[in-house]
Amino acid sequence: MGSGSVQRSVTVGSSLSRPRPNLFIVGAPKCGTTTLYHALRQHPEVFMSPVKEPRYWSSDLRASGLSFHCRHVRRHLFSLRGLSTLPSCWLARRRLAPEEWLGVPRLDDYLSLFAEADPERHRWLGEASPDSLWSEVAAERISAFEPAARIVVALREPVAYLASIHRETLSGVVGETEPSLRRALQLEPKRRVGREVPCSVRFPFTVFYRLQAEFDVQIERFLRVFDRSQLHFVLLEDLAADPVATVDALLGFLDLPRVARALDLRPRNVSGQSGLGDLTAAEVAELRLELRSSVDRLQVLTGLPVGERWGYGDPR
Repeated sequence: MGSGSVQRSVTVGSSLSRPRPNLFIVGAPKCGTTTLYHALRQHPEVFMSPVKEPRYWSSDLRASGLSFHCRHVRRHLFSLRGLSTLPSCWLARRRLAPEEWLGVPRLDDYLSLFAEADPERHRWLGEASPDSLWSEVAAERISAFEPAARIVVALREPVAYLASIHRETLSGVVGETEPSLRRALQLEPKRRVGREVPCSVRFPFTVFYRLQAEFDVQIERFLRVFDRSQLHFVLLEDLAADPVATVDALLGFLDLPRVARALDLRPRNVSGQSGLGDLTAAEVAELRLELRSSVDRLQVLTGLPVGERWGYGDPR
């Protein structure tokens, strides 16, 4: 497992052979996945999907989103005023194609994203759908599709992640309506049982912030179906401090020449904001304590000294 050899075609429906991906940047969001995508896209031996986030593999999240929005529409449809009561935030989503919002649902459409790949030149065909790390089924689906796949996982300190992903959801693209990170975290127990979930989210998990920050649970799903040698971990802190060395390490993982110095490694999809929202120092400390066991376990699973790097200490 994990060899650099590439099987480039798959039979879909008919006998037509088509290029297929074997490289997957699976998350986490707001951890440098866009920068990594653009870096790899510049490499002559890599073909990256022109759509960065096809979201094909996370079919469970897509289904939960469709179910959530169908229920939401039905509630308004059978009200006295009908669909006119739908909030404007939901109506705005109708201008987006379904694949832009919930992902590409059909394998045939997904594979078409790689149709321009050149088997003589491209050793790796990849995409970067950070929702895959959240999904409970993506790891198994990718493994069944391409057992020899290489998986790239980008991570960052969990509390900083919470603040960054909350800012992202407030951008209007994803649909959070609660501007206070403190309040959004307080709402999470209700949201997990279907209450007070903003109508414009792609799917409810979008606002399950604490669950998103449990990186150990998400990575374990990939380690169940892939050998550890097939996974490469990137810390956002390393990517920010030394992008050349970080991308060169990724290229080495892919058995490619380490040419990061020749690539445009400017940070991508950066909000321009930082900080931990409206959380107090005491609340940050409480969150870090709550996430300590997850970080300890993450360190064991990845072999990376993330506890020390992120200030959580060594595993207990």
